[in-house]
Amino acid sequence: MNVYRYVFAATCPSDGDQIIYGLEVRSVERIMVERIKDVCAEWPRGFQEDIAADLVKQLGGEVTLRAQHQGVEIVTTLGRTSASDHSTEAEGDFRTLRLVLSKVEAWPDIARLPPADVERLREMKDRLEAKTHGATA
Repeated sequence: MNVYRYVFAATCPSDGDQIIYGLEVRSVERIMVERIKDVCAEWPRGFQEDIAADLVKQLGGEVTLRAQHQGVEIVTTLGRTSASDHSTEAEGDFRTLRLVLSKVEAWPDIARLPPADVERLREMKDRLEAKTHGATA
């Protein structure tokens, strides 16, 4: 099983907000990282559900796309892999969220994000971290 994680931004067509997306693709096939970046770059603007549908169509495997928008956490998962083992799902969620949070905190336009969205990301990271540590204890 290959797991690819990538962070990218797209503009919401509804309100013009810049949304930071955390992408995770699980696939038994090899996916070139350049392909992942190119496919994500095709979406400078769009709704999360549409972006996820296109990503799974173009990349295959199982695609999970996560974002925070106006204080609402949105998680879209589409596609499937032939492997049925999701025992590391919480760990993968944590890694994806930590990656998203690190990109958000380093993002030059962080001041444009509502402070509540950034705080919500931190709270989710803390919850997932507690879950991950609880599962290994």
